[in-house]
Amino acid sequence: MAHIQDRWERTVDGERVRTTHYGRGKRWHARYRDPDCHERTKDFARKADAERFLATITADVLRGAFQLRPDPVGTPSEHDEPSEEPLMGDHSAIEWTEATWNPTTGCDKTSPGCDNCYALTLAKRVKAMGQAKYQRDGDPRTSGPGFGLTIHPDALDIPRSWSAPRTIFVNSMSDLFHPEVPRLGPLVERCLDTGPPARDG
Repeated sequence: MAHIQDRWERTVDGERVRTTHYGRGKRWHARYRDPDCHERTKDFARKADAERFLATITADVLRGAFQLRPDPVGTPSEHDEPSEEPLMGDHSAIEWTEATWNPTTGCDKTSPGCDNCYALTLAKRVKAMGQAKYQRDGDPRTSGPGFGLTIHPDALDIPRSWSAPRTIFVNSMSDLFHPEVPRLGPLVERCLDTGPPARDG
């Protein structure tokens, strides 16, 4: 799901050899996929910083609280040098959202438009990793491993912990209005009540 690449050296036939990027730019190349399966990357001078970054990102993705983290002013957010493989930059994927929030996970296919569902594929992967939110299997005819509809009341207050306003992709790994969700019950109402009321203009 995420890993770190040494941009300066690599192992060839058991020996460490220098790459064309040796001594240029930041050495440690962190790669991961966001909840929408878009590949993102960020470079670091120290391996420990790259490891810490990926640990935080992975935890946020798995608990449904992923959000883009802008770099401090004056800090470049993309590679100092081109990568040897074409990858997506740290802020270059989905332009219309800044965070994801999953008070429910899982879903079921209902039309041909669901045939290439990224969430179905991702759920199988995180189930194999042991992530607790993705352990309920769905009907194999319409869903799959780790993708059974599951309600997570403990996730309802996650947006309240965010100090700054942002655009949120609600249920990037599910459908809030799935037939199994109590549509007239407290879950949907609590989701709608979590954020402040929208203002006209």
